Amino acid sequence: MQSPKRPLPKPGLHPSSPTEVATVTGLSTVSVETLATALRERDRERAQARKAGGKGKDDGLTPEQRRERDKKALEEKAAKKAAGGGASTDTKKKGTDKK
Repeated sequence: MQSPKRPLPKPGLHPSSPTEVATVTGLSTVSVETLATALRERDRERAQARKAGGKGKDDGLTPEQRRERDKKALEEKAAKKAAGGGASTDTKKKGTDKK
């Protein structure tokens, strides 16, 4: 004898609680909650890693020093571009598309 089919959710609607997920998928509520907890912990760890390795404003410079540093970098970039004969850094060749 076949087990009765569970009703599927309407298209576009997603179950919002572990109990609803368990009902739709046929899993036990405990396993769904355990999975949700594990996913949350993994997401927290990834977020912490992004924050730790991320580029932040805590570089020990005042806003004025930061502006001076950025200004100098832009001037160096412009000088380098001018010395290169105005060559573009764009590596894509335009007008060579195959149809």
